[in-house]
Amino acid sequence: MDNDSKKERGGSEYTSITGTPGMTGGTGAPGNPSTTPHLSLVKGSRQSPEELHDQIRNERISMYVGITGAAGLPGDIEVNDKGEVTSPISDEVEAVLNDLTLKKIDTMGADELKDLIITNNDAINASITDLDAHNGNRAYTVGKALLRVEYIQSSRNLKNGFEDWCEENLKATRLKKRTRQKYMEIARIADATDYVVLGSEKLAGLAPILKKEDGLAPNHPIRSFMERYDISLQTCVDVDEMRFEIGLGMAMAKLGNNKVSVSRDSVRKFLECGFEVTKKDIEAMKAATDTGGDPAKYLERVIKNKQRPTVRTSDANKPPKNFQEQAQEIRDTVASLLKSPSVSKDIQVDRIDALIQDLEALKHRLSGSKDAGSTVDTTADTSASVPPVPPQVPSTPDVDAASNE
Repeated sequence: MDNDSKKERGGSEYTSITGTPGMTGGTGAPGNPSTTPHLSLVKGSRQSPEELHDQIRNERISMYVGITGAAGLPGDIEVNDKGEVTSPISDEVEAVLNDLTLKKIDTMGADELKDLIITNNDAINASITDLDAHNGNRAYTVGKALLRVEYIQSSRNLKNGFEDWCEENLKATRLKKRTRQKYMEIARIADATDYVVLGSEKLAGLAPILKKEDGLAPNHPIRSFMERYDISLQTCVDVDEMRFEIGLGMAMAKLGNNKVSVSRDSVRKFLECGFEVTKKDIEAMKAATDTGGDPAKYLERVIKNKQRPTVRTSDANKPPKNFQEQAQEIRDTVASLLKSPSVSKDIQVDRIDALIQDLEALKHRLSGSKDAGSTVDTTADTSASVPPVPPQVPSTPDVDAASNE
């Protein structure tokens, strides 16, 4: 492993899976095996509901003892240097402790409550972050094993051999096909083990993006990707920030692959508001780009409204409107625009021309169906019988905003 690789991966924060005791026995692994954390790989290590209940109960008791100081509890409470309660706690003592904690919370001021909320919420986020990092390791390992099984089964020339094997042997593990494919994609990334702290979900999301990026270093695709999109992990204060920066690079890559040009700062603000760049977002921005609009305005609008544009319906539980209803909605919108003292110049005339052409084509088709003996009635009022066909490209945010004026 070269020094640059060690530096980029944060030094001792990252451990190689090949040095994990219990898998290879440390045979042939360089360095001091005692410095590598031990990972238990015991078959059937799932906890029963009772075991998990007892574990969580012990954690809660330690937490509540820390909040109350155990003042007023019967008997002696023994606590180790980690703040963990080591003495047995009966159900009766636990009930008293729970009551004391609730009373303690009821006497806290706003500042104390703020500290209690932030401390425990930080612990929740940290535990999720840590678990996801560990699962990055596990997902990679499962993926490698699945790839090996796939190779073995394919070499036997059995039709659906791999999937049949998975169905027969992995059904009880609830390892579904989509998850298997995700783990295998992670395992195909050459330098995945250098970045397992990104977590299984982020690695799985990054895998298809790396495939679309031309010219990445074959043996270091993630590192090469970060260099291309100016992602520096050294400046990240924690894992969450690191994952955010990777996510920003992924969003920029998606937009670039779809020929959508938006500033990095605009995308950063969009992500900081809790949104992710989805297929629908890209389609909306492509529509703005294709009609000469500014795709960044779409992001600005979502940020301002704190939600994406949605199709307006009178009842969210109603089935989709039929063509007649859609046609009437368009007529109503046009009528309101015609009554307006001024119409936004951002409305693209060519979009209206495209709609007119689609309507004419549909009218001609319906007329042809009538001549052929169809029961379609085209003699009624056009506003009621001829449904408009929405343009193939979603309407731009600017057009949508103008229709609401």
